[in-house]
Amino acid sequence: MKFETINAFEILSYGVIGLGFLLAVLSYLLLLKEQKLKDPRPPMLHAINRFMMFSIVLCSIGIASEIAKGFSNNSSGALADKAASFDSIVADLRKTYAHDSKPENFRKGSLNELEQATLVLKFPRGRCEDYLVATEPKNEIDISWYTNGAGARNVRVTKSGAEHFKTGSICTSEKKGGEASIGLIVKMIKGSGMYAAETYFASQIVSEGFESNESPNKAN
Repeated sequence: MKFETINAFEILSYGVIGLGFLLAVLSYLLLLKEQKLKDPRPPMLHAINRFMMFSIVLCSIGIASEIAKGFSNNSSGALADKAASFDSIVADLRKTYAHDSKPENFRKGSLNELEQATLVLKFPRGRCEDYLVATEPKNEIDISWYTNGAGARNVRVTKSGAEHFKTGSICTSEKKGGEASIGLIVKMIKGSGMYAAETYFASQIVSEGFESNESPNKAN
């Protein structure tokens, strides 16, 4: 075996593994050359052995790095598939409960059990928007809200849905001074995973006789 017959550039294209392999081959050739001598030099043999061990360690590091990279790619792919699946769930709920409307406001992320996130809304007077809050079907989610501003006391919120999603409407009074800020609080009651909170335009003017089947709720 001659070192000249090896395509070093092609082997080095494999990175650390290729470098380790070349060093191992070089160590092997040096060892053969030294053993052909009538009186092999012990210090030289010792140096070659150390050089060979270094090349083996280098190859091992390269192989471990490639394995870790493979696991990382698989994990990233799994997360991407999970996100795409959740997006599909939200899209189906949006189509059913919001007539496939384009979100006016939205927030998306991940929550652990008992963690919460807040979607902050600013409504002029007489504004009404529908909302949808969802998580993965294996989890349980709930919402509460707080209100600030001149019309805070007259904000009306309705709520319905199932364990893994909530839907309803948020409306401010059309009377003068009815504008308000609303914090829609999303809380993961059971489980952990992805969530999405969206609101959709419903109307700009609400009649003064508007009634909700739920009273305003002030979050602590």
